[in-house]
Amino acid sequence: TLMSDLERLSFCDVMDYNNIICKNWNIFGGDFGSTGETQKHFLNIKEYRNSLMHGRKMNRIDKKQGEASVEWLMQVINSDGEDLTAAE
Repeated sequence: TLMSDLERLSFCDVMDYNNIICKNWNIFGGDFGSTGETQKHFLNIKEYRNSLMHGRKMNRIDKKQGEASVEWLMQVINSDGEDLTAAE
């Protein structure tokens, strides 16, 4: 049987999502801001995730950057098009 698109997404690596977003920037660009910012956050999430899942030591800066990037992604997902650079 063929997998649905949603099922296929469950097999993606963190950076696969970045690649999908950047290759379809005309669709996602308005939500994510800039490609450079998006890639930076996905790299931070990848490092954070890999350290957590593989029991690797993480310095405080990498931990905070990973946590901030996860927060950034959650804000993008839940933003409904609002300006993410605006102070709360």
